Amino acid sequence: MTISNLVLVSVGNTRTRVARCRPWEGAHGAMDPSRVMDNADPGAVVTAVAEAAAATPAAETRLLLASVNAPLADRLVSELAGRALQVTRLVSTGGSGLVVPIQHELPAPVTVGVDRLLAALGAAARSGEACVVIDAGTAVTVDFVDGFGVYRGGVIAPGLAMQLRALREQTSALPEVQPPRSGGEALPTAALGLTTRDAMLLGCCRSVQGLVRLMIDKVAEAHGSYPRVLATGGDAPLLFEHDELVENIVPDLVPMGMMAAWRTVHAGEGDDEE
Repeated sequence: MTISNLVLVSVGNTRTRVARCRPWEGAHGAMDPSRVMDNADPGAVVTAVAEAAAATPAAETRLLLASVNAPLADRLVSELAGRALQVTRLVSTGGSGLVVPIQHELPAPVTVGVDRLLAALGAAARSGEACVVIDAGTAVTVDFVDGFGVYRGGVIAPGLAMQLRALREQTSALPEVQPPRSGGEALPTAALGLTTRDAMLLGCCRSVQGLVRLMIDKVAEAHGSYPRVLATGGDAPLLFEHDELVENIVPDLVPMGMMAAWRTVHAGEGDDEE
């Protein structure tokens, strides 16, 4: 039987996204907006996945799992084991799971995180053009996928919260500062911080934004032209919502890559449903 529904579960270091999609609906598949869960409450994550899976018949549904957080992913698989739902794991290299179907020239063994490859695949599927992909989460990654859909590599740096925490933990006088979140306090708008808190926030934010701009320039220099720039991750709106170089902020870029991976591997299976 053709799998007509997927439950996409992207397990990050801090948050998990759960989305339902219909991979063979329309020309490119259709996906519902994801539900974002905090990994600090694993039980709620399990419940959200179970609820998404229960919405469609198990025989027509597959759970597609991608994770950079092995303990939580293993718990999910264990607690869902009693259900009829089949689970397929997406992985970045050979082994137990479905290897992300993206071309690359990475040395063996491939050590790039599955989330980075899926975001690149999602960007390539969305745009069909060369893309710089920014993922601003627990860590910040900046990756490049060329116009032929080949993943070319990238860089990894500490994310905003990690930088702020390091300043607090590695000094004796600097305070604990949390990044502003959606609907909460905004970033300082001045060029210079007039308080220690604002100076820390501005310094950490500008370090991420400066890294991204430098990497875009470096990629453009190597590529011969400026690529499209997409951003995802929990801190992307805070850091890049008004950045003229960032064309779109795509919260569900990794789940989009997961759906694209399934469609690539199982191409043709949905023909009888159209």
